Amino acid sequence: MDQQNFQAIRAGTTVITANRRLFRALNDQFNQICLAAGERAWETPAILPWNGWLESMWERVAFGAVGTPAPLLLHEFEEQLIWESVIADSDAADGLLQLATTARAARDSWELQHAWRISDKAIASARHRDVRVFYSWAMAFREHCDLRGWLDHGRLADQLVARIASGALSVPGPIWLAGFTEHSPQQLSLFAALEEAGAAISPYPSSVDDARVQRLVFADTPSEVAGVATWVATELERDANVKIGIVVPQLRSVKAELIRIFDEILVPGSVLPGREHDQRPYDVSLGDPLNEQPLIDTALRVLQITVGPLPVDEMGALLRSPFLDGAELEFTSRASLDADLRRQSRHEWSLQSLVNCLQKPQTRHDCNTAYQIFERIIGICKDKMGRDVPSAWAEHFADVLAAAGWPGSRSLNATEHQVLEQWRRVIDTFATLDRVSSPVGRREAINLLVRIAARQIFQIRTPDLPVQVLGPLEAIGQHFERLWIMNLHDEVWPEQASPTPFLPIELQRELGIPHASAERQLAYARRVLGLLFRTAPQALVSHPRNENDRELRSSTLISAYDLTSAAAVNAVPSPNYGQTIFAAQTLQFLEDMEASEIAPGSLVRGGVSLLRDQALCPFRAFANHRLRARALERPGTGLEPWERGQLVHQALHFFWAGLKGHTQLTGLDAQARAGAIDFAVRHAVAEFKGRRSELFAECFTELEHARVAALLSEWLEVDLARPSFSVTAVELKHDATVADIRLRTQIDRIDRDAGGDSFIIDYKTGNPKNTRISNWGGERPEDPQLPLYALTAKAEVGGVLFARVSKGMCAYVGYSSSGTNVPGVIALTSEQWSEQLAAWREVLENLSSQYRRGDARVAPKSRHVCDICNLHTLCRIHEKSSVGEEVSHGQ
Repeated sequence: MDQQNFQAIRAGTTVITANRRLFRALNDQFNQICLAAGERAWETPAILPWNGWLESMWERVAFGAVGTPAPLLLHEFEEQLIWESVIADSDAADGLLQLATTARAARDSWELQHAWRISDKAIASARHRDVRVFYSWAMAFREHCDLRGWLDHGRLADQLVARIASGALSVPGPIWLAGFTEHSPQQLSLFAALEEAGAAISPYPSSVDDARVQRLVFADTPSEVAGVATWVATELERDANVKIGIVVPQLRSVKAELIRIFDEILVPGSVLPGREHDQRPYDVSLGDPLNEQPLIDTALRVLQITVGPLPVDEMGALLRSPFLDGAELEFTSRASLDADLRRQSRHEWSLQSLVNCLQKPQTRHDCNTAYQIFERIIGICKDKMGRDVPSAWAEHFADVLAAAGWPGSRSLNATEHQVLEQWRRVIDTFATLDRVSSPVGRREAINLLVRIAARQIFQIRTPDLPVQVLGPLEAIGQHFERLWIMNLHDEVWPEQASPTPFLPIELQRELGIPHASAERQLAYARRVLGLLFRTAPQALVSHPRNENDRELRSSTLISAYDLTSAAAVNAVPSPNYGQTIFAAQTLQFLEDMEASEIAPGSLVRGGVSLLRDQALCPFRAFANHRLRARALERPGTGLEPWERGQLVHQALHFFWAGLKGHTQLTGLDAQARAGAIDFAVRHAVAEFKGRRSELFAECFTELEHARVAALLSEWLEVDLARPSFSVTAVELKHDATVADIRLRTQIDRIDRDAGGDSFIIDYKTGNPKNTRISNWGGERPEDPQLPLYALTAKAEVGGVLFARVSKGMCAYVGYSSSGTNVPGVIALTSEQWSEQLAAWREVLENLSSQYRRGDARVAPKSRHVCDICNLHTLCRIHEKSSVGEEVSHGQ
């Protein structure tokens, strides 16, 4: 803003901008001039965006109305709700899948109709069904508003024209129009009325001539963005205060990649710990929906939990949020609670079920503030039932959030303060819905609030930064010293035509309505590009050559400009900060692969899985059993595989607890055996149902009962084919000592044959590959459970058996030394059995000794071990592989 424009605005000239971005830019420029002049206070300039100016003019009408009050101007979301109500009450509503989206499109078409002076008759006479349906909606909307004395934004400009013509509205002084690419017939009518009443209207004065333009081509979008960022870095090194505009058509599609690459090149230190919030020298204009901001996301989750359960992931996010009371003091315990909720295999958690979980003594102690929060919320919600108007719900929601201690006890940063300020405006908007909304229930009220927050775009207010990244329309009317327009390939510029289906297509094309035809889009894109070239004395334009293996062509609107190289404009990226540091590295290697030694005779956690993990990978045993590292579990649909197996185990336990052996089994006829099976399965299912009541509905219970009963019936045929045996123990607690460490285990079942020899049995219900005898062999056995039992049993062991309880594949697998003929079991001589026990003893004592000494090497037995492991972020085996470090796999 030059001094002449500044003085004109201060003298009373009104500036109307085409968008809010230009409105903020001109206001900032005006304020900077005042500050530079040493002023400490000044009158707010009359710089307003188009809609803001229209609304301010209508406020003058409303305050100056004498006699009959002026119609009440609706805000955007009020109009949206009225359109939704009108459409929902129409005959066409039955086939609609997305009412809100349709209502938004109808509202846009209504505004377009009035902006381009399309008559009701032209719409009513259209042959296309969508247009006729829209006509019926529009007539109902108009009647609805007129009957209640409401005014919508589509007809606001026409109402102002009438007031100006009648002399009821005085006109302001000179008016400048900034950033407009074109004017609709409705806008021209308003300008004509203003001029007739004595107002002088002209474009915002600018002395910038057309820029000198050069064109560049890059291999792909990342290369193009890196080139732009490198050029920006060079320009800022020359002059840290240079004003640079980066214009990006369809900015949303490349925003994430642009920010990532710009940070790498322009703010390289932001990758270092504690530097994440370093001030960027650039600002990206495209904001995100307010409801996606963490502060607001927490508030909405708190409200949503009052109407129904939250998915376990969302409940975990709520518990770990820093914006609740006591978050910092209870951070660790709340994170542990999140992990505990996931382990309970529930997909959803309601407010009451969460409170019930928090009532457990230990959890209550660790998360007492969280418990108090949710108890308070339950109490508040009990006092507010039924239906009410939005303003009353707004007060109630404030009480709920206050009970949660939102937005937390820690000080908010600058961004969070801005988010909170915009949230308060959202609440104000929600509270004003009383005039267009009937009383609603809690769930509907929360849904309305969520929708308003989702429609609000949050754009952080930053200091005046040298580099502005904008969309094309936001850049028009601004002034830069350097300009780069990127992403100008033929699939983006000009944009594809997209006429509205609710207005006659032929009429849209005839009137030249925006987006109506390819010809209209081409002419519009040419006009916008010309206006962009008047924002800076020199400009660069570029486009990528390829995208996702697809060849792109230059937009026809820039193909005539002289082609230059990236090197000529200093747009060739050099190694970034991370690459430079890595290249200059002087590394020191420290291999710490040993934990502290465990005292001899200690009882260690983990049972047999400790030896299994030590065999598969020493680090896995260290992380799982000494660090107790666990990945967050994710509940599946129905029972987890391990739960299905556990249910079968439990049913077999109940069956053999009541039946003592082969003699009793053979003595049962078919009906009695079915009854015994039914009894065992019913008790096992009942036990599970007590833990998973939300899952075991009647139908699911019947299905699981039938599945387990059929599997037991099939398995018992295998036991019937065995020689005589008795069951001496089921689910037997067993302490085993190996190489000076004690393990606490549980044996599924012990049988005794007719000769008095004991057989130790381990049920396997999963993958048949897990029941191979080879899993017991080698120096690193994949399943050392039965070998451990054979070595540490108190009585003489005559065999160890896998009981493969799997549909269609039921069988015993194992070794026998007693001479008892069990189908599927390999009989060993006494000498072979002794040799096998000695081999197992050596292997298991070696594994136990390794663990006790603290062996924690990252040495997986095979690549398959890594495929089924969730400790990659701790052992970093993949990082070692990526930097060329050898990673050996044992055999």
